[in-house]
Amino acid sequence: MICNSRIKQVLLIFVLLYQCGPAFLPEPTKEKVTRGDLVGSWEYFADYQKTKIVLDLKLDGTFVQTIERSGNPKLQFQKGKWKINGSDLIIKVLKPVHDGSDEPWFLDWARWWIMDSRQKGLKFGIIGAADDRDPDNCFEFKKIR
Repeated sequence: MICNSRIKQVLLIFVLLYQCGPAFLPEPTKEKVTRGDLVGSWEYFADYQKTKIVLDLKLDGTFVQTIERSGNPKLQFQKGKWKINGSDLIIKVLKPVHDGSDEPWFLDWARWWIMDSRQKGLKFGIIGAADDRDPDNCFEFKKIR
């Protein structure tokens, strides 16, 4: 009986901690970030890695977002402006339609932040997701150039 009780306790703790995913996300950086720190091309994915998104951040505060869906040769582009507010990246990007359709994505404010990067050779990284309604979807974007 003691063994079964112990197993139940461990399983309960596991289930409770499993629900705490966002608690383990990287903290926003506490250092000062400039546009020059983030300029370049950042890659992230959606639809279980079936959709590739590249975000080209330019020093003048403009960007181009390119969405490439598997099985769909037509790329979707979006241009806009971006800025930094502390450790928040203020940017309005295209996000996936939540009904699973193949419709063009819609424009919305991103809930992304700047973190101390885990990538070799980078001081800062961007953490977020194509569908950032749920923090569990968030991860560090890969800087590709």
